[in-house]
Amino acid sequence: LGGYTLLIGVVVLNALLSIASATFVFGPQVELQILPLTLASQVFSALVFYSFAFMVGELMRRSSLSYILSSAVFFTSEIIVIYLTLIYSLTGDNVYKVASLYLPTSPVDSLPLLLAEPSFPGTVLTLFRIGGATPVESSIPLSAALIAAYVVAAVLISLAYFSRMDVAKRVT
Repeated sequence: LGGYTLLIGVVVLNALLSIASATFVFGPQVELQILPLTLASQVFSALVFYSFAFMVGELMRRSSLSYILSSAVFFTSEIIVIYLTLIYSLTGDNVYKVASLYLPTSPVDSLPLLLAEPSFPGTVLTLFRIGGATPVESSIPLSAALIAAYVVAAVLISLAYFSRMDVAKRVT
């Protein structure tokens, strides 16, 4: 829980610094009532890679290597989603879109945006579409379910491995 608490602190600090810098550059910020829901969804979304990193750390028992592997999975998943989306836009073949939906970064990237989008003005949504910052997932329940499935799977694998390989448990 200590590591996850630290991760929550980073997410909150990131939001506070973003608001402070935007206020400094652009003036007072409005519509900040979406911030708690967005922060909660980011914290929930972060569970995917936190639990995956925990699982890899448990399986490998090497913290540096598990950090590198977890980061590699995250960045590789992001890159694969970009390519699958590009291929889907060029070919129109639905297989690429479905494949990108089930990669771990898709629900993680989509959930906070899906929850915050209804509060955004139309001009912001237009800028998001032009810049490619649109959610990959199409529904909040699907994003939340995929996040929960990834988290539960990683935690169950970690617990199963830990219960079989724990040295203290084997000795007693």
